[in-house]
Amino acid sequence: MWKAHAKRLRGRQETWKLVIHDGSDIAKPWAEKLEGLSTVHDGSTGELVTGYTFCLSVGCGKQLWDIHPIKATLLNPKDEEFESQNTSFHQHITDILSAEIGLDCLHVFDRGFDGEEWFSFLDGQEIAWMIRLKEKRNVLFHGEVHLLTSVAETILSERPLVDGDCTYARCDIGITIGKEVRTYGFIAVRREKFQKPLLLLVNWRVKDLWEAMKLYRNYLDRWEVEDTIRFLKQSLKTEQMQLRSFDRLKYFLNLQVLLVDFLLREYDIGVRPIGAPLREVLLRSIQQDTRILSPYLLADHIGDDLLRHQHDRDLDLVPRESTQLSLLPSMDVS
Repeated sequence: MWKAHAKRLRGRQETWKLVIHDGSDIAKPWAEKLEGLSTVHDGSTGELVTGYTFCLSVGCGKQLWDIHPIKATLLNPKDEEFESQNTSFHQHITDILSAEIGLDCLHVFDRGFDGEEWFSFLDGQEIAWMIRLKEKRNVLFHGEVHLLTSVAETILSERPLVDGDCTYARCDIGITIGKEVRTYGFIAVRREKFQKPLLLLVNWRVKDLWEAMKLYRNYLDRWEVEDTIRFLKQSLKTEQMQLRSFDRLKYFLNLQVLLVDFLLREYDIGVRPIGAPLREVLLRSIQQDTRILSPYLLADHIGDDLLRHQHDRDLDLVPRESTQLSLLPSMDVS
């Protein structure tokens, strides 16, 4: 399924501008026997509970909701081959790039990926990347070592570009990785409603402030991956699925990623293939009708539309025994 999905992604990635990566958690507070449970943060309650960590990657185009879920990797700390969370995330990204997906896109990461190990790994992949930085870091600026926050304040006061309520500044900085000092592009953005500036690092020299502005606006699209995660959890009820093993949960998560991709695909005007009614449901939700995204209603739409499609093709109907089964299309292996 991954090979087939990757082939479909390669066929439409020319319209992408970004590939966005982020980590999240699946809370399983009542699970006891599932393999590899660890302590995670439950985003809905703010509490620490048992569950799993996963990494999700999505392609992002220029149009509204032009989102292309690529791959999800669920981490099992009890697996014999598990080394660390970073190593697992590295392999996740390597798999995507090895499938020739996102090679010409800008890869965007949040603050959880701020670290020399990540800088070195991504440099080795020979891709363009951008990471939001944390504040506590020493960097080389004009031949001397300074706090990153001090560099940001300096460039924002000396040579900024003001556009609306945002002030942009950029410069080159050096970061020591191993025994080598590498030069990166640094962007600081001061926003009126926030006390501290936003700090971005890219693996090339930013040529001017207009490019800095464009990169900041690209970074804002990073929320697309969080919206996808929220859709998985709230509308497709990933955390509520009752499965008895880590492998089943892992495979089901990837099936849901495929389902989200199925739901979000754009269709030509006037063409109504299977799934078109579901996309209309999602488009109506953009117009503030949040009731449309009820998980139960969405599951019914999915199941009914797939069953209707089976009936239209004179296939035998498969009884829906549960909401979980209604999420999955029947496989035609003939």
